[in-house]
Amino acid sequence: MKKVGFSIAILMTALSVLPVFAQKKLAVLDFSDDLCIYKGYYDANKYTETVLKDTYFLSRAALYFDGDNLEELKSSYDTLKNQFSSLKIVQTPDFIMARDSMLRYLEESYDIQQIRVGAADDPKCLKGKFENNKQVQQYVTALVDGGDVLLKEYGQLVKEQMERNAYPEALWKKYEANMKLDHRQEIAFDYVLTYGWWNQVNDLIYHYDNDGTLTEKFYELFERVVTVDCDEV
Repeated sequence: MKKVGFSIAILMTALSVLPVFAQKKLAVLDFSDDLCIYKGYYDANKYTETVLKDTYFLSRAALYFDGDNLEELKSSYDTLKNQFSSLKIVQTPDFIMARDSMLRYLEESYDIQQIRVGAADDPKCLKGKFENNKQVQQYVTALVDGGDVLLKEYGQLVKEQMERNAYPEALWKKYEANMKLDHRQEIAFDYVLTYGWWNQVNDLIYHYDNDGTLTEKFYELFERVVTVDCDEV
């Protein structure tokens, strides 16, 4: 009798599980990366096509904006920030944290990019940001003072880059050629601002490392993913 009761209990448990699977409403999402086209089969009762598309966009996001002046920079930044803010993503800790982290990076990057763009007209705007960093302040001093101080910093920066460059002689020849030009001050300013100040402060702000984990989390949202076609490499 105990065995019969046990068997009935197992049967009842199995029957109670069946409706869960029967209730799944599979839908298909077509998406692609740089090489392949895929079909993802998902439970339409859990996700919508819009949510999955926005989540996929997030998983492959390129956090790039730029501008030659403050107006263009702001327009580029606002467009990208609004795009990320309006994404309807899957509400899991991984995707929420990623979206918030990307927004934080955009905000901090915009802050220093405004300074970079504004420095062309007013180098003094470089002062006060990351002033506790000795290397940043060295670049700021050269950019604000100009003259021989700037040219000296330009040469020093080229020498430092030569130590990490596969063709150091080419870098030095370019530097020597630039130093003979009448507008060498302008060249030195752009060089120190871009390869000196910008590279240094960009390393000091918050960054989100999109190492591929988010794409893996995206794939886990599907019942199965089928590769339809791939370009030959």
